[in-house]
Amino acid sequence: YMKNQVTVEFMILYTVLVLGVVVVAAATFQKIIELGEQQTKIEAERILQSVSSSLDTAVLEGDGFRTVVAVPSLVAGKQFSITLHPHEVQIHTPEQDFFHPTLVANFAGALHQGENTSRNGGGRIEVI
Repeated sequence: YMKNQVTVEFMILYTVLVLGVVVVAAATFQKIIELGEQQTKIEAERILQSVSSSLDTAVLEGDGFRTVVAVPSLVAGKQFSITLHPHEVQIHTPEQDFFHPTLVANFAGALHQGENTSRNGGGRIEVI
């Protein structure tokens, strides 16, 4: 009878410990996912700020002004696309889209990873 009681107590203790480990692992995994999402957001916003600032400078400096901005190939280790819209720059990742305002209303060309040259041609921003 005593052996059975010890075995039952051991199984209960073991089950409680396993459940504790599972709960801690799940919470840790959730935090890792949240940190990854936060890192993506921070990096995307940094890229958008840099691109928007470069484009806005071309708008404000006027006709003939040229500026270059580099866009990385990955954001937080993920593929992404970057698009210029009137008054807005957008980054699209598989999980989320990010936006940042810009002064650019009239433009030609498209943004891409790598070096982007922006030139103000009579109030129209040409992205090369």
